[in-house]
Amino acid sequence: MPDSGKVDVIIFGATAFTGKCVVREFISLNENKYSWAIAGRNENKLREVLEWASVKSGHDVTKIPIIICSCEDAASLNKMARRGRVIINCCGPYRLYGEPVVKACIENGTHHVDVTAEPEYMESIQLYYHKAAEKNGSYIISACAFESVCCDLGVIHVVNNFPGEVNSVESFLKVRGVWNAEPAGNIGTWQSIVYAVANEQNMIRIRKRLHSSLNEPKLEPRLKSRFVVHRCELFNKKFAVPLPEPDQSVVFRTQMFLRNYYKQRPVQYKAYFVCPSLIFIIGFFLMGFFLYVFCKFDFGRHLLLKYPEFFSFGIFSSKGPSEEAIVKSSVCFKFIVRGWTKEIASKFENKEEINVPTNKVLVAEMYCKNFGYGFTSKAAVNGAFTILKESDKMPSRGGVYTPGGAFSRTSYFDQLLKDGASFKILRET
Repeated sequence: MPDSGKVDVIIFGATAFTGKCVVREFISLNENKYSWAIAGRNENKLREVLEWASVKSGHDVTKIPIIICSCEDAASLNKMARRGRVIINCCGPYRLYGEPVVKACIENGTHHVDVTAEPEYMESIQLYYHKAAEKNGSYIISACAFESVCCDLGVIHVVNNFPGEVNSVESFLKVRGVWNAEPAGNIGTWQSIVYAVANEQNMIRIRKRLHSSLNEPKLEPRLKSRFVVHRCELFNKKFAVPLPEPDQSVVFRTQMFLRNYYKQRPVQYKAYFVCPSLIFIIGFFLMGFFLYVFCKFDFGRHLLLKYPEFFSFGIFSSKGPSEEAIVKSSVCFKFIVRGWTKEIASKFENKEEINVPTNKVLVAEMYCKNFGYGFTSKAAVNGAFTILKESDKMPSRGGVYTPGGAFSRTSYFDQLLKDGASFKILRET
């Protein structure tokens, strides 16, 4: 029978594709420091995950406690939340299944980490639950996955390494090892994309309400967007396009928090994606067109969800990528940081009033292997560990935060650099 004792970490949704990856990385990183359990709807499948993880890790974890609960059963979620100090929530799409888990965590004073990239979900949770989470001492931290973590904490890291005051950061993402005959992502990610596009108008309403409460200043010089398709000088003039949600939203919310909480000048930010070819760009925009048009109708959404491989041009499938493809994949972020030297910045007591042309540029690079599921899993697990051991370096008593907002004063980013990522400054001018 499932164990009933209190544990430090519970991995909820452990039978899902990402959930299994999180279980394996948890075993690797934990080193028996924290007690843990896995949770989900089906006890037999959960036991299969523990047997699989035992084989993969070389450690017998078949006796790890199992918790049976469902997003459709609030009582079971509350029971799960009472048993753990931190929940790593791998059960998506989060628009459909995330909110009940967050509510259970807040009601029971439990912390929550997830790997979502769904802006509507993240921003609605911050808008509606931040005060309750703060009151009950629960940290609710979303977007602990490779992309948003690299952008969000990467921006903070380049700012910390900039010899002066930063005005703007542009990031350029290049992916390697996934554009082959195999799918690059699993169906859960595709479902999240479909639901995000289908509910775009609701997201816009939520974002308008949330952003109006964040007190955004007018900064100069303004960071302008590049052309939709342009050459990227940092990657041998390959073509680049604007990177879709959610990274700019995550970084923006972090920067507004750092401004309002720590009184820092916020950084303007734009994100771009470096494409392997012009053919890829054509496919990229065709996929976007299909998504936008088909998501307008119930029947269209049904087709998108039923045939993910066809409409995503083979990028997503119900099987997901193979283990070999995951291990071989890698990602490289390059950052262009513009600002002022200390001599210029020191002339302005209020840093938000600096409005002269920037005179300093720094270019940096962040690289990580096995990014989609390996590094993402490490980011989620290290998020849980950081809450357990460094909550005194985190803001307030709790609340809904981005990774940068929650972990900017902790060792979280440094730990990720030890667990598979690298960072270096390429040049200064």
